[in-house]
Amino acid sequence: MLALRAFMFDHVYLGPQAAPEHEKAHEVIAAIFGHLVERGDGADEIVDYIAGMTDRFALSYAESL
Repeated sequence: MLALRAFMFDHVYLGPQAAPEHEKAHEVIAAIFGHLVERGDGADEIVDYIAGMTDRFALSYAESL
């Protein structure tokens, strides 16, 4: 089981083919974070709001900005 876990992290989750998706995720979260800061939300509110987002909602929210 540990060998499978190591393989998945090395070749799937953190592999080079995942890098573009990681970059996209960072951009989406940064855009949402920036919007919420500009809107005047507090730090705790922002963290809670972003932490509660699903992937689909975050992508949709970022597109609407």
